[in-house]
Amino acid sequence: MSKIDILLIILLTLNAGRYLTYLLQGSASTYYIIMLVLNIVGLLIVGLTFMKKRRQET
Repeated sequence: MSKIDILLIILLTLNAGRYLTYLLQGSASTYYIIMLVLNIVGLLIVGLTFMKKRRQET
């Protein structure tokens, strides 16, 4: 896993956590919901890409 992948995972996790806390505090605006979903999708894409690279190496 490269340093860029690790940085991307950290950033996406922090952003997803931030938007989740906004939603848990009661700020249920469409913007926060969309940004949370996009961050979770980004995390899934990075995770799947990492798993795909790992399978190709073995």
